[in-house]
Amino acid sequence: MSTAIWKDLELLNEQHWISGDFRGRGEFEFRGILRFSGSWIGSIRSSDPEARLFILDGAHLEGRIDVAHVIVAGTLSDIVLNASSFEAVRTARVRGRVSAGTLKIEEGAVIEGELTSVSAKEV
Repeated sequence: MSTAIWKDLELLNEQHWISGDFRGRGEFEFRGILRFSGSWIGSIRSSDPEARLFILDGAHLEGRIDVAHVIVAGTLSDIVLNASSFEAVRTARVRGRVSAGTLKIEEGAVIEGELTSVSAKEV
């Protein structure tokens, strides 16, 4: 099992995949699309207004997420999330505070905490 500790990791390509037994902590920034199925404690952000973060089934994130579009199938614990759009599919487990312009929650998803729908200007 790999463990990584980063401060200010930045991915500049358009397509990223972090998978399997990856475990990390720190600050993470990307552009484009990130498909994540590992474990992360810290922050994940993107200043790209078209950025998409897919948190896959089996993934676990704890901390802060500031990404335009977030789709969750995994687990978010003690999370603070700001997005233009947020989607939780049936396998999602989210505990924390979510603020998004658009909220979509499938039947079966578990959300514990605060959900706030905000205007695009606020995100």
